Amino acid sequence: MYRLPVINETDVRALPGIGRREAIELAAAENAAFIAELKALPPVAWDGITDCDPWTVKDVAAHVLGWAEAAMSWREFRHQMAAALRGWRSNPVHAQNALQVEERKHLTPDEVVERLEVALPALLCLRRRLSLPGRLIPLYNPLFGLTTLSFAMDVIFTRDVFAHRIDVATSAGTELSVGPNDRRIFADCLRHWARNTQANLRFELDGPLDGNYLIGKGSVASVRGRGTDLVRVLAGRLAPEELTIEGDRERALAWLAVPCPF
Repeated sequence: MYRLPVINETDVRALPGIGRREAIELAAAENAAFIAELKALPPVAWDGITDCDPWTVKDVAAHVLGWAEAAMSWREFRHQMAAALRGWRSNPVHAQNALQVEERKHLTPDEVVERLEVALPALLCLRRRLSLPGRLIPLYNPLFGLTTLSFAMDVIFTRDVFAHRIDVATSAGTELSVGPNDRRIFADCLRHWARNTQANLRFELDGPLDGNYLIGKGSVASVRGRGTDLVRVLAGRLAPEELTIEGDRERALAWLAVPCPF
């Protein structure tokens, strides 16, 4: 796994992208962290509403489970794709996500965790097999446009689990347990976002995802807040105005309004 440099300020533009081998390592670590987080929740936390309103913590876990189980079964995959096609005129991803949650409403929290412990490793095996040939398979998603199956499997799926770990922690009122894998995923999100926006900012972040990050020359504005809140902003879960901005506020808010694919 690529280790972020231990310096006072990280220029995200200089960071390398996530390669195939590292992607698998990050996914395995993130999956394990997600399951550990769910196992540590008290029963009452599973009914808490998340930033993905009206989803509860259990719904978020069921959504992650739904994606993984689609990879385990061709029949389940076709079933979910049919739901996506039926929702094509509005939002196919939302239609598929809604099906994943609705069809797993009957599961108890323990059952969700047990099935995740089987499904997530199975999905990881599929990702290993498809990562290289997946570079040749185009994929369109309304959230991030035209890309490849490899990008979705190597990057987006892991970011999705990472963001949902923050959703769970925020809802449950717990502190996110952060390891090198989380910092690497977070920095790669900022690198991707910086490339898409051509922003010119400094991030001075505290909390479990603390750190100082340079975007461009960093001369237009400084943005301060919790690192987890910045993820929530870039994922469309939190308004950019919740962060503290010094400098050209209008330009900073315009950049922060551009989402990063999760």
